[in-house]
Amino acid sequence: MAFHRRGAACASPATLDCYHAPDGLSGDALAPAVCTDGAWSCPAGTIRGSACRCFIGFNGNDASGACTCGASGWECPDAGPVAARPFSCGDALRCDLNAEYCEEASGGVMAGVRYACRPIPSSCIVEPSCPCLVPEPGARRCRPESDRSFHVTINAP
Repeated sequence: MAFHRRGAACASPATLDCYHAPDGLSGDALAPAVCTDGAWSCPAGTIRGSACRCFIGFNGNDASGACTCGASGWECPDAGPVAARPFSCGDALRCDLNAEYCEEASGGVMAGVRYACRPIPSSCIVEPSCPCLVPEPGARRCRPESDRSFHVTINAP
């Protein structure tokens, strides 16, 4: 089944995530993509997930919670000079190998596959591993990648 508007059909389902993103902060407030002239796009007032500078709920490796969303993403005053080491997450996102894992979610009320860079929990940051990220597999599965990144898949009913 293809969705359409203005006569041109779009592939089903939509292949992008649209977020309400005030001041570059993005979070779990997803908006459905719209099909216009055969192409999926984000509706007015939203941006593509790949354009989000910061995801709401992430406060970095900063125990004080003093991180702020800056022009290049999260900035944490006591994080030190650790340089970001990006890796691919889905088609458009780049996660930080030093601090994040890639999360792929499908199913549930939202159609399609959604990707997000999620912070590695502080209890796992020194020695990240799948058993630490996903201690009880079930709907969540973890896969280590050759670049030392981790890919967690969530299949919602």
